[in-house]
Amino acid sequence: MKHILSSNVWRRGMLAAALCSFVVGTASLEAAPAQEAKKAPESSKSNADHKEVEASRILRSGQDLLEAKQEERGVKTLTQLTQQYPDTKAALQAELILSEYFIEKKQYDDAIKHLLKIQKVEDEMIQADALYKIGICYYNQSQYTQAFSHLRQVVNKYPGSVYANEAYYYIGLCHFRLNRWLPAVEALERVGTSIPKEELADGKGKVVLAESGQRLFIKIYDEDLIVMSLDDNKKKLVVVIKNENGDAEKVTMEPLGKDGVTFIGSVPMKPGVPAADDGTLQIKGGDLVSVSYLDTHTTSGKTDQTMIAQVKLVSTATVGFTNGNYEDYSNGVLADQDLFMRVRDLDRDITPQKDKVEVTVKSIYKKEKPKDELSTGINFDEEEPEFLVRDTRTYTLVETEDRSGIFVGFIKPYFFDPETQLATTEKRDNADAPVEVHPDDLVQIEYQDEVHMQGPDPALRSFKVPVLIGTSNNVTIQTQHIEDLEIKAKKNLIEGQLLLQLSRIFKEMGLTDQANKRATEGLEKVDEVLKINAEAALERSLLEDAFNTKWELLIVQDKIKEAIAVCTTLIKTFPESALVDRALIKIAQIKIAEGSDRSIAEGLNIYRGILQLPKSELKGEAQYNIALVLEDLTIKRAKEKQATDPTYRPNFGPVMLEYKKCSDNYPDSLFAGKSLEKIANFYIQQKDFMRVIEMMEQIFRDYPDADFLDSMLFMWAGAAFSLGRLDEAAEKCNQLISEYPNSPHMSKSQRLLSMIREAQAAAEE
Repeated sequence: MKHILSSNVWRRGMLAAALCSFVVGTASLEAAPAQEAKKAPESSKSNADHKEVEASRILRSGQDLLEAKQEERGVKTLTQLTQQYPDTKAALQAELILSEYFIEKKQYDDAIKHLLKIQKVEDEMIQADALYKIGICYYNQSQYTQAFSHLRQVVNKYPGSVYANEAYYYIGLCHFRLNRWLPAVEALERVGTSIPKEELADGKGKVVLAESGQRLFIKIYDEDLIVMSLDDNKKKLVVVIKNENGDAEKVTMEPLGKDGVTFIGSVPMKPGVPAADDGTLQIKGGDLVSVSYLDTHTTSGKTDQTMIAQVKLVSTATVGFTNGNYEDYSNGVLADQDLFMRVRDLDRDITPQKDKVEVTVKSIYKKEKPKDELSTGINFDEEEPEFLVRDTRTYTLVETEDRSGIFVGFIKPYFFDPETQLATTEKRDNADAPVEVHPDDLVQIEYQDEVHMQGPDPALRSFKVPVLIGTSNNVTIQTQHIEDLEIKAKKNLIEGQLLLQLSRIFKEMGLTDQANKRATEGLEKVDEVLKINAEAALERSLLEDAFNTKWELLIVQDKIKEAIAVCTTLIKTFPESALVDRALIKIAQIKIAEGSDRSIAEGLNIYRGILQLPKSELKGEAQYNIALVLEDLTIKRAKEKQATDPTYRPNFGPVMLEYKKCSDNYPDSLFAGKSLEKIANFYIQQKDFMRVIEMMEQIFRDYPDADFLDSMLFMWAGAAFSLGRLDEAAEKCNQLISEYPNSPHMSKSQRLLSMIREAQAAAEE
């Protein structure tokens, strides 16, 4: 991995140099890592082990900080880990924790940055998980085209995984948001995950685990099913799901993919009293569910055998302090107010009555260091604070209602302030006495989760928050002053980004002076961030965003050379940054926009350099832009020649080959579909209508969620009409009208449909 990263940095460095020479060499790229390998020290293994140990220590530190609600410090610690030890297993875990943290905070752009790094590992399930979460992030940002791209990759690359079947759910929601009702229904009908096929191997199957209270998904793989579907297209595969509490449901399976041997289905689960055949599987804690279907021909040669898989339902518990409605978790508790506790664990819902669970509540405080401790020496490694337990109490929580699996309770803590010698209540020492807390304490709730999805051993679930001093109307919380350099930098960056948005709006409205004024103000804010970095080392991600904002502000002011200089500085400072590729794209666009032959050649060379990078998310865009530039050049030169020779016809063949490279080499890119659209338009101009129809079939097969399918349907209908295939043309027109009522091609489709009907009527006469 080290060698790969070295090669990556080397290539990016060459691209930075290419901004001056615009020549990217490749001959020495293969030799550089090999030479480095020869010089590797014999102690590399011990060094790697040391890195893993140190990275694991930092990982635990970051996790502890997040759990203690010191989120800013926790994020900073984990981010530093990923930058200092990028090749360690702990770094991968840190990227995963950070992505989940940012998703929870709804900071989806930050989450995507970390997920893109996770996606590059070799483990296929981790790749699928990362792609799936990226798709969800884009969905939550209403960027449905990008969401489709990543979710479809999950479906196509990992069709038997839990993530693939879950991806169908979000694909359906994306279509629903776009008012595409038929594709939405088709996708939502395919929602489901799988019980692995090996669990159905011998007709008995071993027990697998599933999260209680969520939707239960089933996948069946059976090569005999393709024969069944050929024999009777209307025949449906049905599985029977039985719960040991007496409930039973039938689930009709739907085909997954085109192989005809894989089927999926699902049924919702919820706690409750059994009610057979109502479409919902009612459950209680610890249920064992069986899934069965009739296998007409087994691998052993037997016929009509009932195949069974058993699913043990377990619940992964959550615990915490909440507000008064027992729903929203709290980030702090008031010393003089009730302390509300909540546990959700469906495993403990074992009787028809309200069940009970026990939790432990502790008050803990930070151990103070002796004043003379520094005399023993100086430790340059930051030590984590040691906490001591002040008081521990055990409390019983009661289920909110029969079969809810949610347990709640509350106490009013005994608060004592040593400085004022004041207390909120009288101290008691009996069994139900409140836990004692002091100023600056943390209160921690603990719950022993006996059964869960994360392993066979019991797990301790905990949640801790600080004690806040004051009343609900007058809460005083100590906070850091704005003079803190890092907070200042973040504040200035946010203001700079807001000014960037304002300047863009003014520029689009034609208010150039206002745009320049706002951009200048934004540049001042960003420059202040860079000045602060000279005094205190800021987070790398903060600096990257500052560079990105600065060059965008310069572009608003049409200061192209200055913008290129900022991009070049970013590339030299952070050659491995995810923003480097975007910076290169931006520089290439600026160069091509200058319009001279030399600048266009320079821009094309930068695009080609991006294609040489070992890993880049923007290769598809770079290849598409190459084709787009060559198309514009071909049109421009054709007009020049036609001015003297009206019979001249340009050759778009080489241009189409560049578009084809994009669709062939980067099929998962957002630009692959656009390239196919360009090629289809070319064939229409050439009146090669058979090629058009072949392409349309491929596009609808490979890009079922593309945002240009209405255009493709119109092309398809027109090509079929030109070939005299009137029924096919009418079908495509009707499909466009029914599925895309807001399409800009609607009126043209209606006119074409009228022409088709006239032609059909004439043919019948």
